[in-house]
Amino acid sequence: MAMDKFLRLMVEKGASDLFITAGVPPSMKVNGKIMPLTKNPLSAEQTREVVLGLMNSKQQDEFEEKKEKQAGFLQYIIKQPETIDVVF
Repeated sequence: MAMDKFLRLMVEKGASDLFITAGVPPSMKVNGKIMPLTKNPLSAEQTREVVLGLMNSKQQDEFEEKKEKQAGFLQYIIKQPETIDVVF
C-alpha cells in the first residue's frame, strides 16, 4: 500500500483523519465527510502490514502485548481478534 501517497493526498485535500481498517477501503475525513481513497477494501493482512510497518520493533512488541498503541502521529491503533484498525 502506498502510505506516502495517502498522506500526501491528505495534506492536499486538508484531511483531518486517515482510517485504515480491514474489509473497507482506506478513507480520509475532509470537512467532516469520510471519503474513500481507493475502490478496493484492504485485507486483514494488508492492514497488519501497513500498521506494523509504521512501528519500530519495540513498538511492535508493545502493541502485540497490549493489543493497542498510541504512537506519535498515529492517533490510535487497536488489535481486534482478527484484524488491526488504525486512525491517523
